[in-house]
Amino acid sequence: SHPHPRPLSLGRGEMESEGTEDNEPDWLHAGRFDDEAPLLAVHLGAGTLAKRWPARHWRTLIRRFLDDGWRVIVVGGPEDADLSPMLEPHENLRDWTGRLAVTETAALLERADLFLGADSGPAHLAACAGVPSVVLFSGTNRVRQWRPWSRRSLVLRQRVACRPCHRKTCPLVDHPCLSGLSPERVERAARRWWARWQRAEVPHAPL
Repeated sequence: SHPHPRPLSLGRGEMESEGTEDNEPDWLHAGRFDDEAPLLAVHLGAGTLAKRWPARHWRTLIRRFLDDGWRVIVVGGPEDADLSPMLEPHENLRDWTGRLAVTETAALLERADLFLGADSGPAHLAACAGVPSVVLFSGTNRVRQWRPWSRRSLVLRQRVACRPCHRKTCPLVDHPCLSGLSPERVERAARRWWARWQRAEVPHAPL
């Protein structure tokens, strides 16, 4: 069987070559939404705990986009599978976490209008796909060295005295470099960034 997003949990497998009438692979067609509202792709995880944005912030941010009529897809590898259950079910939310190969994830990201995620692999995939992206950086690494190199990628970070720490976990109580990036600030920046690129956007394949 081919992969489907949750809650259409019908198993995993390789992408089949046969497609639908509009030349989409079957696995991608199965995850289509019914309308043409803007599509937000998010990656909840990161390579280390020190790079993860707080779960409470993700819940707040994604709920706001859903309430505003956006469609949301969650991407990530098997290592991120324990993160998506923190989100409340919604008819406009699709969870592809752990179900796609890298090439399939890239194909999905190409259909997004906006990407939100931490300093991680999917952020670089989104940059390669030319998707307007907002990347949340912790104080772990130097931004200039590790940021996605795309003019469509916007980096958000909280200035803290302990950066760069190069740690895999944060020894401080509330992880200030990421907890200090509020959902309100991220949402405001993301909407402005999306609007900026909307004005000069080249049409892409719908999902």
